[in-house]
Amino acid sequence: MTTPPSLAGTFLFSVTPTRDTGEIDLGAFGRLLDHAIGQGIHGVAVFGSTGMIGSFTEEERRDVIRFAVEHVDGRVPVMAGTSAVTTAEAVRLSQYAEKVGADALLVVPFTYWIPSDDELFGHYRAIAESVQLPVVAYNSPRLTVVDMSSAFLARLSTLGNLRRMKESSPDLSRIPALRRLSGGKMAVATGRDANALDAFMLGADAWYAGISNVIPHHASKLYELACIRRDIPAARALFEEIQPLCAFGMERGLVRVAYSGLAMQGLPVGRPRAPISMLSDADAARLKELLQRLGLV
Repeated sequence: MTTPPSLAGTFLFSVTPTRDTGEIDLGAFGRLLDHAIGQGIHGVAVFGSTGMIGSFTEEERRDVIRFAVEHVDGRVPVMAGTSAVTTAEAVRLSQYAEKVGADALLVVPFTYWIPSDDELFGHYRAIAESVQLPVVAYNSPRLTVVDMSSAFLARLSTLGNLRRMKESSPDLSRIPALRRLSGGKMAVATGRDANALDAFMLGADAWYAGISNVIPHHASKLYELACIRRDIPAARALFEEIQPLCAFGMERGLVRVAYSGLAMQGLPVGRPRAPISMLSDADAARLKELLQRLGLV
């Protein structure tokens, strides 16, 4: 069995580019991936929240996952979001991602009916047992209305290939709590952009970042300063520069900020699928100002 890839570092949680017709634009997607990797990003994820996971069909998601794996071509790990309303579809997507060469899977509770802990555990167990890839559990209570407790996530760590999570709840104390409750088995990535440095200080070893669509260099450098070089003063200084943009992304929605910001930077990726829209004129002006401060427009 090969050694699993490192899932630490800053991962680009990519948008899914579209054409004016609404079709997926793989050419723009390839350019975005190349740009982020060239800026030092440590990994790529498709169909996380910023990838608008709920806006694409199963067939479209297969096409994007396959393209990402082939285009990245081993330069960095590729994580495929394989969440689905039904366990059967999530298993199909997970097995497909493994077949085409993805390095890991990302699974968020993606459901209309709120599942019990036992139902949700069974869902994750079915996915984890259907593949040999590392599976990353994703807790995003603001978007899913399902809040997985540290105790429940520690229970998930009993599944052999589920040893990492993306934690996007506002309670940063969960990071050390989860490591303690899981006996050190569960590694934690933060998904809360506006608190990324705090999360690193509490033991997170990765930042799975929607805002990295527009600041891939800054985002990857923050991880390297905080977690590799342990240069906390430099990390703090950098984070103070990007924190207003990170906070704006959380306030206005990372999907809107990422699509709009990439267009401003000369990397157009189309528009989010309806009903989500681009930023309003006033918010776009504010975003442009924030990017100008960072020398990115």
